[in-house]
Amino acid sequence: MSGPAKRCDLPTEGLHLLVLADVADLGFVQNQYYGARREVALSWVVNEQDEQGNYFVIRRTLHASMNERSHLFATITKMYGKRPPKSLDLETLIGKVNNSMIVHTEGKAGTRNAGKKFANIKAFLPAKVGETFAIPKDFVREKDGGKYGRRKTPALKTALTTAHYILLHPSAS
Repeated sequence: MSGPAKRCDLPTEGLHLLVLADVADLGFVQNQYYGARREVALSWVVNEQDEQGNYFVIRRTLHASMNERSHLFATITKMYGKRPPKSLDLETLIGKVNNSMIVHTEGKAGTRNAGKKFANIKAFLPAKVGETFAIPKDFVREKDGGKYGRRKTPALKTALTTAHYILLHPSAS
């Protein structure tokens, strides 16, 4: 491990209103247990803000399978409170508002997440009648260059490009 775990602000534990703000197709991703498989990332915006006024975002990566035993099927079933249709366009889920139970969990020992704390959605409940929460106007979807709802900063892109250049051309440093 390369030092202490990075501290990130998390939404408080408990019941929160949230909205599904992004569904990103990650393509085929290599998995240490299952090999290459197609994955999707679901991102929810929580109706709670950090000290800078940014809404918290919870992102979950799932195998892109609607098999009845898959985590994606279970997640969507919990969001809707009923079995989803067999042919479901995941994009149609964007904007779905739920109440949810958020809990904090620790990363497993011996993994790259050891010592880190995460906010996870433990349960979905239907939003109360009249209760709504819209996707923030400044939320940037992953397909539009966003990460956790924010546009990647030009400074970060420049730093990564410079680091990439130095790796390819060590004499330049």
